[in-house]
Amino acid sequence: MTVSNVLFLIGTFFVVLSGLAFGVARWVHTSHSGRVAIIAAAAAVTFILSAVIKKFLKLSGTAVSFYILGTGFMSTALLTAGFYRLMGEWFSFHGDGACALLAASTALAAAMLFLGNKLFSKLPLIYSALSCTAFALLFAAFQAGDTIEGTVPVLIILQAIVTAIIYVFKAADGKKHELPFKIVGSAAALIYGVCPAMYVLSEIASPSVQGYFISAVIIAQLVFYGFYKKIEGLIYAESVVSLLLALMFSLDVYNGYDRRSSCLCFFGGAFLIYIIHRFVPGFRHIFTESFTFAASVISAVVCLANASEFEYIPEIMIAMLVSAVIGAYVFSKNNIISTAAGITAIYLPMLTCGSAIRIIISETGLSRVSANTLCWCFLAFIFTASAFILKRFAGKAAQGIEAARYTDLIAAGVILIAASETGRFFLVPLAVCLIHFAVSNRMRYNFTALLPALSFIITVYKAVTAYSSDEIIKLIVLSAVFLTYMGLSRLIYSKGIFVASDEKTVLDPMLSTGWLAIALMNGQGRNTAFCMLMAMAVYAACFIKKNTPDHVSSILLTITTALTAIALITRPFLIPDSEQISSKITIAVIALTGLVCRFIWRKYTSAAKYASNCLFIFSFIALLADALRFDNGGNTIFVMAVMMLVLIISIMTRSKTWFIASSACLLTITVYATREYLMALNWWIYLFFAGMMLIGLAAFNEYCKKNNETLRSTVAKRFSGWTW
Repeated sequence: MTVSNVLFLIGTFFVVLSGLAFGVARWVHTSHSGRVAIIAAAAAVTFILSAVIKKFLKLSGTAVSFYILGTGFMSTALLTAGFYRLMGEWFSFHGDGACALLAASTALAAAMLFLGNKLFSKLPLIYSALSCTAFALLFAAFQAGDTIEGTVPVLIILQAIVTAIIYVFKAADGKKHELPFKIVGSAAALIYGVCPAMYVLSEIASPSVQGYFISAVIIAQLVFYGFYKKIEGLIYAESVVSLLLALMFSLDVYNGYDRRSSCLCFFGGAFLIYIIHRFVPGFRHIFTESFTFAASVISAVVCLANASEFEYIPEIMIAMLVSAVIGAYVFSKNNIISTAAGITAIYLPMLTCGSAIRIIISETGLSRVSANTLCWCFLAFIFTASAFILKRFAGKAAQGIEAARYTDLIAAGVILIAASETGRFFLVPLAVCLIHFAVSNRMRYNFTALLPALSFIITVYKAVTAYSSDEIIKLIVLSAVFLTYMGLSRLIYSKGIFVASDEKTVLDPMLSTGWLAIALMNGQGRNTAFCMLMAMAVYAACFIKKNTPDHVSSILLTITTALTAIALITRPFLIPDSEQISSKITIAVIALTGLVCRFIWRKYTSAAKYASNCLFIFSFIALLADALRFDNGGNTIFVMAVMMLVLIISIMTRSKTWFIASSACLLTITVYATREYLMALNWWIYLFFAGMMLIGLAAFNEYCKKNNETLRSTVAKRFSGWTW
């Protein structure tokens, strides 16, 4: 592509355009025949110039340019004659033979270019000649077909013939112009095939015979060349076109019959195509198998969606068939395929169950709740049984089998939670929950046991609230379920909440879900508060396992003790009529809590001492406040007796803390009890007692100094050996 060649090409193109413009321009003094003659004469002149330049001037490029220019003028002359109807009405742009005129014009150009190639042996001439031939055939096809419906079969046949000539009969192999012939021929075949393909796509909603014929020819060619040339991509394309053909047929059925028949036909076609690409050698590839099977699954889902209460047997059978095929893929040696099959195998049965619910309601007259419970629980049982049975095949395709088992159990657990509605069949989901729990605990990772544990509590709660509005019954049932859970937790999962080993990883599902029973106890009144607090205390204590550290166990037991104390304080039973007695019981509970805390933290002496002393002192202060609040003789004597007992015990045990506390409390309550008498005394008596106290203190201080001691050291000496 030199500069000279580019200039020749552009110049020739412009001159040909000028010839076309000349032919259609409105010349006043030139007849139609005259114009054609002038253009033909120009063609003859250019041919003569081409021969002269080639022979005498030896300018081959210029000679080729003039030759192509003459060829263009010849075609232009023919087109101009057709434009002016010089060859009859039919063979003109305005008649039925317009495409024939174009075909003749391009065929004439092709013939002249082939001749020019023999004269000049230039590669552009052969490319141009082949291109003109291709266009001549295209125009001839349009002329032969007359209408678009008649043309597209001709084009697809032409495409098949051209392709066969090039790649089957290999007409150009070994020839001088093999490459141009293959390039132009392949491009022409592509153009011939695109037009029919576009027609098929545009008419897919209302397919015709031509559409079926074109699809069949395309599929046949894709299959033939896919095997003949061993090109897998052509087999991929064949699977797509085959599914398109099945879709065309189903839409044709839809136009003539109904939607259900259309869906069943498409599934039949798609599944047949899948069978071919699954078992027939040469058709079997990962892409084609996956693509056709995905189409089969989608068509099965569509069939289920269109099933009715009166016509459903084929749809149910289709769903079962596809589910079985998906299940078979679980045993594939390809880990990706087996895992994907294991994960997706549950969805079609779930959709089938949804359709079955409508059918059961229609056939049996059961309520929606009962039908839901039966269908979903049956499906959950099937999934659970599948997970149990698949364990026997784990060695063949371990990864896919494990994925399928866990997917089945998760789906079954979710279904049980969703199916936990109340009704006369509420025992059914409870039974399936127990089966699911047993199977889940046999898994390597038993986290799926959380789902049936949750579902069991929810189902029991809904059943109780549906059959009785009594709050006490609800609390009794939920408490029984909760205590059962905690008992199983201590019995089965005593090693720890989460225990991992090489063989198995175990999570405590009872402890992990027990909180739900406590939350569902929520209500108003002392009964609810007591049950919830006691349940929370037990729940905290159950977190203590064999592998729990001592300090964590002490913390959990402290929480349990505190919750138990609060529960006893807010108890719904043993409530005395006297507020004084109730107050004493509350103080006693707090004091006992301190005693229990000392026992819990016995391995940690300082912590035990501080924790218990804080609670004891708090209860002591509360007892003092009780005496001051209920100001009567009997209550004051009881409180003073208790404080005196504590004082005596503190002296015997030499405890500074309780000696000071009891002494201060005794003094306080004594002063408070005698306040009326003391307030009745004259002021000078208080002044007298204050003076005597100061004199006594001064005298004692002087005595200490005389013995080389201080007041502080003397007091410390008296309390030597005492502890806090």
